[in-house]
Amino acid sequence: MDYLKLRLALVGTVMAILLQQRSPLVLHASAVEMDGKAVLFLGNSGEGKSTIAAALQAQGYAVVADDLAPVSWEEGKAMLAPGFPQIKISREVAEVLGYDWESLWQLHPKLAKPREAPHLNT
Repeated sequence: MDYLKLRLALVGTVMAILLQQRSPLVLHASAVEMDGKAVLFLGNSGEGKSTIAAALQAQGYAVVADDLAPVSWEEGKAMLAPGFPQIKISREVAEVLGYDWESLWQLHPKLAKPREAPHLNT
């Protein structure tokens, strides 16, 4: 059994399906906590959501979600549930932020972005 492919499937597709079933709204976003509130960065793939989250994490902010951000409503307020505790970053971003590229878990050898496991400040 190829555990790398199994993990890739669980982290990506299966997690997206489960979140969609359990949350009324799942955004394609990264999110960090600032002053007790979630700040989300939304955009298409490759537009820098994860890069912004990783850069803010390097400045001491807690990353709440990367790629999938499940939102629900409680007492009239939007609430963000924590996502899977990993960030997708490219080699260039890793080097600029001071991460050791070789120590990051590679999602799949053919993909340019590994997944950093887990968020550094949790």
